[in-house]
Amino acid sequence: MESCSFTGHRPSRFVFQYNESHAACVALKSKLYHTIRALYLQKGIWQYFTGCALGADLWAGEAVLSLKEQYNMIKLICVVPFEGQDRNWSEPQRLRYSRLLANSNEVITLAKVAGGAARINTIMRETASSSIMLTFCSPFMIKKHIAGPGLAIQFAMPKGKENRFYFLTPIV
Repeated sequence: MESCSFTGHRPSRFVFQYNESHAACVALKSKLYHTIRALYLQKGIWQYFTGCALGADLWAGEAVLSLKEQYNMIKLICVVPFEGQDRNWSEPQRLRYSRLLANSNEVITLAKVAGGAARINTIMRETASSSIMLTFCSPFMIKKHIAGPGLAIQFAMPKGKENRFYFLTPIV
């Protein structure tokens, strides 16, 4: 089965920070939407996994939900690292998160308390044949990171199973 996972940075790492009306953020989210749409229409990828964190994960999940309205074959699976992941988020962020979970096809919660985040890489590694990464820097620089998206790439690439990465960066 062809599937896709998402990874990427939190909003604070991008030039636009939390300003989603910034031209670079709008362009990045548009690129994301069109990349997911192309993966579905051209490669038949219909199942998508997101870790539901702020930034890349949340934007990707929302793009998938938008595409689900047009293409009912598309499925969104939310892989939540732990219950209460949104506990310290603002009210608008929690509402978006709740909407994402409520409209997904499945929610997998990895732990009762914080600490399940590392297991997300395992889930993505075992299930996804493709990954989309939203990043503020080049793929070369990402591979040097020892946590977050960089760790996800290092973990997924040597697994012996082809995993295609699509890197999306904002135009600044």
